[in-house]
Amino acid sequence: QGRGALALQDAAGAMAHFEKAAATGYQAPGFDYSMGLALIELHRQALEQTSHIQKESDKQARIAEIERKYKAPALVHLRAALAEGVESPAYAMGLVGLHEGHLEEALARAREAFAAAPWLYEAKKLEGDVLFAMGRLTGHDKVVDYERTHGYFEQAATAYHAAADVARSDPAVHEAECELWIQAMNAAGEHDAPMRPGFDRARSACERAIAASPRRPSGYLKLAFAHSCFAFWVADGSHEGESPELVLTQAALRVEVAVRQSPGEAFASYLVGMV
Repeated sequence: QGRGALALQDAAGAMAHFEKAAATGYQAPGFDYSMGLALIELHRQALEQTSHIQKESDKQARIAEIERKYKAPALVHLRAALAEGVESPAYAMGLVGLHEGHLEEALARAREAFAAAPWLYEAKKLEGDVLFAMGRLTGHDKVVDYERTHGYFEQAATAYHAAADVARSDPAVHEAECELWIQAMNAAGEHDAPMRPGFDRARSACERAIAASPRRPSGYLKLAFAHSCFAFWVADGSHEGESPELVLTQAALRVEVAVRQSPGEAFASYLVGMV
């Protein structure tokens, strides 16, 4: 049941089954690998939720908690899986490399895994994730040329498109690209560069994610976040040539949809306040 939930991208549901199995002493080939993948996904989801924490000290404390809860045990399980033997060792090593911050090694492993198994779209998505991380890393350094950061983002988008060519029905690939272009849009705003191209690409990727899985709430939340970020910059007067009233109205409509799709979701409430 846990592996079925993981295949359906329900990481929380998968972990509930895995933890029950582990409590009984269950162990079988592939069990560590499945647990590692579920924990990695929960780590990613939890990190995304930190974007609305305004106070930096609170954000860093929350990130540290998330890493203790998800990242550390995920790496333990993935290393154990590598020792047992997995179908694609390069992909597993790439995951470990990404989450340990060894980005060049992770990039090489992701490309190695995809070259060996071109149907393994997760490896191409991993390549995109690594390039995205590289771009975000350069973006933290204000003396780095913005074009360098944007170059990493463009390469990441190319990798995500290649993954989508293999698995168009996987919303996670499209959501990853949506998140990429939201960050690219915000980076453009910070450097007085045009924001509309990044916003349009984020919106398109989010809409593809929703089309792939209309019942999955995360696509609606990301689309609402993209609209809200763009509206913030326009309403703040940082991006000329756009109508604040129009973009705020569009953002409010998207947020309303996200709230309906995600009742009780804290991030949805944050977006309401943001708009």
